[in-house]
Amino acid sequence: MCTMMLKESVSYYVNSSSSVVCIFLDVLKAFDSVAYCQLFCLLIKRGIPAVIMRFLCNMYVDQRTTLVWNGVYSAMLSVSNGVNHGGIANLIIFSLYIDELLLKLADSGVGCCFAKFYVDTLAYADDIVLLTPSASCMRTMLSYCEYFA
Repeated sequence: MCTMMLKESVSYYVNSSSSVVCIFLDVLKAFDSVAYCQLFCLLIKRGIPAVIMRFLCNMYVDQRTTLVWNGVYSAMLSVSNGVNHGGIANLIIFSLYIDELLLKLADSGVGCCFAKFYVDTLAYADDIVLLTPSASCMRTMLSYCEYFA
């Protein structure tokens, strides 16, 4: 769906002889850098029930791991931020986390608009595409991304 929306949006601007600026962001190590305090505040703001919040807090705050190097295991280490890549719910939780940025970008009003549709940001997991009609608008969107990061 994201690819189709991107192609149609760019096609609309190109066929209208208008410029369109497109930047692809790969939020490198995004799952590893989720700050728990911010995550929990966003989830509370979204109205997640208290019982689920307690479960998530326990699941993430008590997260531990070991490192293996040349077959030698380290002692147990506490994990202080990030969501694990293999967890089923973690993509949803990360999506809720990154949604705050996507909402701020949409509210900026500097993205592309065509046929009553506003298309400024397309996102899937940690891949984000920003679309604007000019370089100055793109600088504005990138400043929102920088502030969020």
